[in-house]
Amino acid sequence: MKKTRNLKNKETLKTKAKKTIKVLIITLSLITICLSIIFFIIGSNASQNGSELRQEQDINKNLKEIEQRLKRDITNYSAIKNLEENPQIINMEKSTDVIFIDK
Repeated sequence: MKKTRNLKNKETLKTKAKKTIKVLIITLSLITICLSIIFFIIGSNASQNGSELRQEQDINKNLKEIEQRLKRDITNYSAIKNLEENPQIINMEKSTDVIFIDK
């Protein structure tokens, strides 16, 4: 009687192998699902960051163009030729006396 009870409680090698295979399949499936979800999350964040980076690069490019335009305008307005043609300067009286400053 003891032998029959022990045989019922004992598992065969085939049964253990099937259980192990099921556990491995479930574990690998869960790992695959988790890694897929993480991959998609990281991928969507990377594309969003890339889009934001592109927008910031466009803004930077526009600001550099505006800076160049402003520098060019400042250079043009401060050129001697433009200063001589300025109506405010033309209306000024020219100095007749030359004064030197000594130390």
